[in-house]
Amino acid sequence: MKIKAVSGVMLTEVPRPQEMPSEAPQPVPKKKRTGLYIGIVLVTLIVIVVVLAIPFFSSLPGLKPTSTPTEPIHHIDYFVVMEKDEYLQGQFALMSEELEFLTSDGTVLFTIRDQTTNKTLYQKEFAVKKGDFKYYETLLGKTVLAYLWLIPRSDVNKGFSYGIAKLTFIAPDGKSYSDTSEYVSIPKYTEEEAKQMFENEYTASATTVNMVLTVEDFQITIIKMGMFSRYTYSDFERTFRVDLKVKNIGSGTKSFSVYDTILVTTTGLQYERSFYGTFESGDISAGATKEGYLLFDDVPETANIAKLVIDKIYIFDFQKDETYTLMEMYENMYLQSAITVQRTITKGDFSITLVRVGHFTHLEYDTWGDEVTEFRVDLKVTSIASEPEYIFESDIVIVDNLGNQYNYEYGGTLDLGEIYPRVTREGYVLFLELDENAIRITVIVTDTAYPEDIVYEFTVSI
Repeated sequence: MKIKAVSGVMLTEVPRPQEMPSEAPQPVPKKKRTGLYIGIVLVTLIVIVVVLAIPFFSSLPGLKPTSTPTEPIHHIDYFVVMEKDEYLQGQFALMSEELEFLTSDGTVLFTIRDQTTNKTLYQKEFAVKKGDFKYYETLLGKTVLAYLWLIPRSDVNKGFSYGIAKLTFIAPDGKSYSDTSEYVSIPKYTEEEAKQMFENEYTASATTVNMVLTVEDFQITIIKMGMFSRYTYSDFERTFRVDLKVKNIGSGTKSFSVYDTILVTTTGLQYERSFYGTFESGDISAGATKEGYLLFDDVPETANIAKLVIDKIYIFDFQKDETYTLMEMYENMYLQSAITVQRTITKGDFSITLVRVGHFTHLEYDTWGDEVTEFRVDLKVTSIASEPEYIFESDIVIVDNLGNQYNYEYGGTLDLGEIYPRVTREGYVLFLELDENAIRITVIVTDTAYPEDIVYEFTVSI
């Protein structure tokens, strides 16, 4: 007996029955006629039983004569692809609607795809003849009429987990019938092979950027970016990758963070950095460079990237081909909307200029915290005294036309205190947001001089 498979639905070819010897011993006839009558009766009974049994045996799957099928093909059954030494063994059967086995000439289209990536690993088209179908017996003792063939494993490309095989049988009348077989054993990539393949794919498809942002302590370069494949924990992923390097151009060790980093698409969708990149936050020594990549999950393959914002501070605007910090962005927004005053009052020990006023959006604690909007006053203070004199930002208030007074809030860039002769200090101070119904304000700066305070008042319509 011939084994056709070693696992799954094992098919064993059914052996042919032995033929009778050419010369069989002849029975000795009895002399009495009674024996002849009995023989005739027995033969008649046997013929009747055989005639009645023919429809029963014809209805058993696999036992219908295959030379003259009376039923059309309805579907494919018993399709499976199994391991057999250095081969994969494929097998399938053609069935009628009444679940009878059939044979037919035809064409087979056969493919194996990686169930992880859906890539085609093997594909072949071949013809089969009616006579290629043979009877086989399964391990469970069922007789089936099937077609078997072998596929060298070396002809199947490597994948990541299992394959999904699809078979389509095209009959002579042009009708086609299909079936699939899952969990097909395929050659697999090693971890190192997969990493190198993904790296090569990324290198070939990534967009070169080479955009540089230089700030006080760091020189940040976005090298390239694009879609990137990963395979981890039996799961295949497509993520968006950004390659960057950061050099410490300051003095001493500095800390650089990518914790709060986002991508923004041209349609306004935002994607946060995942934790599977190779660039890690941490200290960078003076003069040293750290390099790696960031990953962003769920970014569509067709997405167009508008901006990359690193740690909420460092902004790469790919649409405008510009780089700037978050603080610079807030500053530009303020300058575009602020009211320019440029009015100077000179008396006492100081010459004070109200440069501009307006609403200012920024992070609560300069480079971190919640986004807040406050009222900002830009001032320039020059000492005209002959010796150092004091004036303080806490002595600046705002009074609106509704009678509300707003005192100086902590924050801003104006640093007053002791000012030497002919020295100028300039910057801004911050106040709580004004009443929305206010239409006019007066900025009051008080020099608490002895023996009498000197007051500088600037009235502005807003």
